[in-house]
Amino acid sequence: MLRPHHVILAGPGLQAFDMMRRAYEERLEQAVLPWLLKSTAIYLLPSESAAIVEGMMRRTLWVVDRNRMEATE
Repeated sequence: MLRPHHVILAGPGLQAFDMMRRAYEERLEQAVLPWLLKSTAIYLLPSESAAIVEGMMRRTLWVVDRNRMEATE
């Protein structure tokens, strides 16, 4: 994605996100352009299982495939 409006972090690993939040935010500020960081909302969805991650990956791949097919028509 070149200009995401929002990013969703999901999965069981986020249950410990509070312990790594500061390091995550510091690295994100170093790696992302300031205007992009300000215009992109980041949501956390901790989960007991990886099912949400699998579902989101399947949906994302479906959208990418669909967009590529439309672009080639």
